[in-house]
Amino acid sequence: FGSRQGCLVPWVSAPVGSRRSANMVRSRLLAVALAVLAIILAREVVFHVSQLFVAAPFSPSVRLSGYTALRAEAAEDVETETETDGAAEPEPEPKPKRPRMARVTDKLDNLDQYYQETITGKGGTPKGFFGDLILRNYFGTWSESGTFTPSREFTGPRKQPSRADYDTAFENFKMQVKEGKTIQGKDDGSGWIWFVVGQNPGGLYLYLSSEVPWGERPVALIRKDNPEEFFTKADWKVLTLRLNQPNLWGGKVKKFPYPLKGAED
Repeated sequence: FGSRQGCLVPWVSAPVGSRRSANMVRSRLLAVALAVLAIILAREVVFHVSQLFVAAPFSPSVRLSGYTALRAEAAEDVETETETDGAAEPEPEPKPKRPRMARVTDKLDNLDQYYQETITGKGGTPKGFFGDLILRNYFGTWSESGTFTPSREFTGPRKQPSRADYDTAFENFKMQVKEGKTIQGKDDGSGWIWFVVGQNPGGLYLYLSSEVPWGERPVALIRKDNPEEFFTKADWKVLTLRLNQPNLWGGKVKKFPYPLKGAED
């Protein structure tokens, strides 16, 4: 009860059902507002995200113009390189073919050519493999009968051959050519001394011959009346190459080297 103007009157309050209805209405309005706000925010987010993945608009003119420019630059580079290469690198002139080295034929009809090829160098003491052959066959002493005894008394370090030993061997070779004491065979009157490479179980050896060395391997001809021409002009490289040529076959067969059983003599 309450009092109004000194009298007691009962307190009138709102019904409970009406208050509940008002609360429900406010809750629904709030929910609707939140939903609308959420929808608006979602649309904004979707819009901004879509802008990140959307490519720039295609411009055919830009792309085609760039491609055309690149092709034009490449074509200009190729033309420039072609012109430069043509001017800087002229066609090489063909190298002259080296004439084939002469070989003594079985008919002995090219001896002058064979000799001229021999004297195209600077002569002197040979070096390399042929120098070793000269050292092996002419560094030593000769007996009265012409027998050669090689020497191994070399003057180089550790008893190895020195340049002076090679020069000594070459001087001994020159002496044998001039004196003619160790030249083999009969003089055939041709005016040539044959410088020959033979072979035995001990290896290669050198000797001089006054007659054609059939079955052997000649490497040079020396004029009997002018041996100095060979000593001062010999091309030792030519002589070394001639070591690979075949032996000189030909002439008359005096005796068949391999007798056949039952054959008539």
